[in-house]
Order: sequence, then structure tokens, then C-alpha cells
Amino acid sequence: MQSTLGTKLSRKGTQSLLKRSSTKEFSDFALGEKDLLDNIREDSEPSGSNRHRHHARLENSYRLEPQKTFPYYKARALMTDLLESTLGSITTYDPDQCAQLATDLSGKIKNIGKDLKIPRYKLIALVHVGQKQEQGLMIGSRCVWNTDHDTFASAQFTSHILYAVAMLYASYLE
Repeated sequence: MQSTLGTKLSRKGTQSLLKRSSTKEFSDFALGEKDLLDNIREDSEPSGSNRHRHHARLENSYRLEPQKTFPYYKARALMTDLLESTLGSITTYDPDQCAQLATDLSGKIKNIGKDLKIPRYKLIALVHVGQKQEQGLMIGSRCVWNTDHDTFASAQFTSHILYAVAMLYASYLE
């Protein structure tokens, strides 16, 4: 390859550059050998030649908008049913049991979102379970997201013993 490269380079008057450095250093320093030979061939062709190489630049194939939006109303209905079926039978508040329930419920709620099979959405599930003792409670959240594509679903459950608030955030991955 060096003899072919040397022949091509001598036509362009760059043989001295090849003598001063090895082929590996030369290819690491500037263009690769193949790119260099392509450039030399293009330069050595007559200007009126029809053999110009125009490489089309292709854009990335990722989507910037979802094909289907996340159905938060379906997720909310399924989450409400899950909270009622899981927490409706609890008769006493146990902090350790409720902590484990919150963890289990968040995993199940995330699976509810995955079962809707809406592609390219990242799902985040949060569940708060606490004892009801005539206290006031306000749960808020703030998110930095695209309001056109990202959304959330929330569901709540209350009994005379405990309360639960579940949130499922669906953020579109661009």
C-alpha cells in the first residue's frame, strides 16, 4: 500500500512528506489513506468530468414526536382499581407493612404503564401511603418536561384508616 500511496503522492508533489514520516503517523495525523487517495483522485480528474462524488448527508432516523400519546385516562382508571383492590382490605395501619405496600404498588403501577404498550416513554411511579389521623395533606410535584408530549396520571385512595396517593409520570424519550 505504501508504494501505491507513494506513487499517488509523488504526482502531487508530497513525496517529501511521506519520507519524513511513517505511513501510520501520516494517516493518524491527517486523513486516512483511503480518504487521501480519494481526494487525490478527485483532484487529478479533469474539471469537466462527470465523475464527481457527491455524498448525500443522511439525517438521523429518530422521532421527535410520539406516534401515539400516552393514555393517562386509562392509566388513571387502572391505578384506581389497583389501589382499591390492594388497600381496601387493610384494617389496621402498620408502618412497615405500608412501606412495603408502597414499594410493591409503585412496581405494579409502573407495569400498568408498560402494559399500555406506548413506545418510547420513560415511566416513573411514586406511591405515598400514610396513616389517616385528621391531618391535612398536600402532595405536589414539579417537572421540567415538554408539555406537548409528557404527561402524568394520578389516583388516590382513602379509608378511615389510611390514605394513598399514586402518580405515574410518562416522559417521552426523544
